[in-house]
Amino acid sequence: MSAVPAATARLAELEQQLAARGVVAPGDNVAGRPAVSTGIRQIHVSRLVPNPANVRKNVGDVSELAASMKVHGVLQPLIAEARHDGRYLVIAGHRRLAAARRAGLDTVPVDVRPGAGSATRVTVLMLVENCQREDLTAVEKAEALGRLRDEHRWTVAQISANTGLGQSTVSRYLTLLELDDESRERVKAGAVGVGRALDAVRDARAARRQRPSPHPGGGAVAPRRPAQPVRVEPPWFTRRHPLAETARAMCDHASRPLEGGVACGQCFEEAIRADERARVAAGGADRDH
Repeated sequence: MSAVPAATARLAELEQQLAARGVVAPGDNVAGRPAVSTGIRQIHVSRLVPNPANVRKNVGDVSELAASMKVHGVLQPLIAEARHDGRYLVIAGHRRLAAARRAGLDTVPVDVRPGAGSATRVTVLMLVENCQREDLTAVEKAEALGRLRDEHRWTVAQISANTGLGQSTVSRYLTLLELDDESRERVKAGAVGVGRALDAVRDARAARRQRPSPHPGGGAVAPRRPAQPVRVEPPWFTRRHPLAETARAMCDHASRPLEGGVACGQCFEEAIRADERARVAAGGADRDH
């Protein structure tokens, strides 16, 4: 008896979990296939179509994976759904597909599923799987959770039950979706930490709660407007600050929190003021000459 690929077993497990929790009926083809796949076969990469529902829009740098594939081939089959036009919609393995194309491979192993099921169920299955992956950024996970909430009307409790994430964890991820697009990209790139981003959203929420009502005397109340996306800037006081070394040399306050891991806020301020005084003095000396 041949071993079932890990990815195939994982999808089967997820389907059973979704059925057990009432997301789909027992026996439904969640990924558009019967319980047993039609088998693993070699398929030309030109016939494989990335799934637009995939949460990871950017597969990242696949150069190392491509180099490995040139030597060892594709070790884990992709999973794809057969389409009526003779092509295959990728359910799992988008990064492997990109690496295979970069490696110049003509074909890749694919665990093929018949395409008779619901597109919604395929999307739900992909999103649940993505929420459980460890290689996604916090924002990518938040976007997957957000789609389960917004497109499939799942509550935080339902998301938690189906992904294995705690409800508080789900709520924290969803909080990141209140950032504007540029701030999300900064979090993805690591320019802004997740904690800093969460604090910015919470501060914005608190500020909105403190605003006076537009109708203090009663009367008609205007429809509630959606909150403006929150913008968060990367920290300014970091090791890259032009006065970072000056502030570090001045700071001996071991009990105070360090800005950017460099120096306390007071010492950064003193370094800036000293620099300003030096510039003013230099400007006065130039005028005297």
